[in-house]
Amino acid sequence: MHLSNKGSRLATFWRIMFLCYLIVLILVSVVNISDIERVSSLNIDKLAHIIMYSGLSFLMLHAYRQLNVIVVFICCAILGIGLEVIQEHFTTTRMLDFYDILSNIIGSVVGIWFFVYSIRKLGWNIQSTSDQK
Repeated sequence: MHLSNKGSRLATFWRIMFLCYLIVLILVSVVNISDIERVSSLNIDKLAHIIMYSGLSFLMLHAYRQLNVIVVFICCAILGIGLEVIQEHFTTTRMLDFYDILSNIIGSVVGIWFFVYSIRKLGWNIQSTSDQK
């Protein structure tokens, strides 16, 4: 009984973390960041995309462990492309950037790789969150 409750709480924790992260990522992708634009001239913007989408795919795999890595990759890629399209058509201060899309995809792959690596090399528990209930 005790282990079941712990597994359920852990599954809930990862899902809440993922959903909060997703909301922040979406908000950061569509808000006016004109003050930060000066920094993007240093190409830090692309690194930020890689880091954000690495975290997204990593948290998604933790939150929904029953998902295949291909499904997670496709979801992250669709989100990254979709948010770039939204920036182009629904904001006045942001625009679609192919290199942002590429950075999002690279970040998704890095997050998936780190998740798989952490399971194989670090021995993290790979039990599905649905099995932990």
